[in-house]
Amino acid sequence: MENQENKNEIKYPEELEKLYKEALDAFEEGNYTKAKLKFEEAIKYHEKHNIPYNIDALKILSHIYLLLNENKKAKVVIEKIIELSGEEDAAQVFKYAVALAQNKEFKEAKEILEDLLKEKELTNNEKAAVLNVLGNLNFELGNYKEAKENFEEALKYTNSETIRKNLEYVENLLKGNN
Repeated sequence: MENQENKNEIKYPEELEKLYKEALDAFEEGNYTKAKLKFEEAIKYHEKHNIPYNIDALKILSHIYLLLNENKKAKVVIEKIIELSGEEDAAQVFKYAVALAQNKEFKEAKEILEDLLKEKELTNNEKAAVLNVLGNLNFELGNYKEAKENFEEALKYTNSETIRKNLEYVENLLKGNN
C-alpha cells in the first residue's frame, strides 16, 4: 500500500465513496456501531482492490474503536496510521497510549506518554490531557506521588474539574498512607 499524502489526488470508486458517506453519516448521527461496520467494509474494499487507504477514515475508525472500548482493534488501526503516514502524529500517539491503557498495558502507555511530553511540541490542552492520563496511569501503577505531580502540572495548563478531583483523591489517599 502506498502512503497517501493528499487524499484529493485519489478518486475512489463510486462504491467505496458510498461506503464512506454511509460511515460518516452514521458517525455524525452517533450510530458508532453502524459507522464502524461501514468503515470496516471500506477497509476490506481497499484491501481487495489494492487501493491506498484513506488515512482520515482510519483516524475516525480508531476513534470509534476507542469509543466502543474495542481497544485492541484501535491499537492495530493506530499502528497502521502511523506506518502509512510515516510519522508519529502526536494525536495518534496519544490515542495509541490510551488504547494501551484501556488494555491495562499501563507501563507501556506511561512510557509512550512520557516520551510524547519530551519529544513533541504540544498545545496547553494537549499537555493537560497527556498529564491527566499519565496521572491516572501512575495511580493505577501505585505511584501516587507521581500521579499527584502529574495532576498538579496538568492544572497549570487547564482548569479542569475532573483533573482537580483526581488530584484531590490522590492527595487524600497520600494523607491516609502517611
